[in-house]
Amino acid sequence: MRRQSHNFTKKIAKTAHPNSFVEIPGKNHYTMLVQLEQPTGLIHQKILETFKQ
Repeated sequence: MRRQSHNFTKKIAKTAHPNSFVEIPGKNHYTMLVQLEQPTGLIHQKILETFKQ
C-alpha cells in the first residue's frame, strides 16, 4: 500500500490537483482508517487542508 500510494502521489503531482504523501510510522493499512475517521487524525487533517486550498 505504501508503494502504491507513493506512486499515485507522483502521478497526481504532474497535474494541477493538490496532493501530499505522508507516512505515519507504526501504522498499517488497517490502523490508517482510524487516522481517516477521527477529526484529530493526521489523514483527516490533511484531507481538510487539501479541500481548503
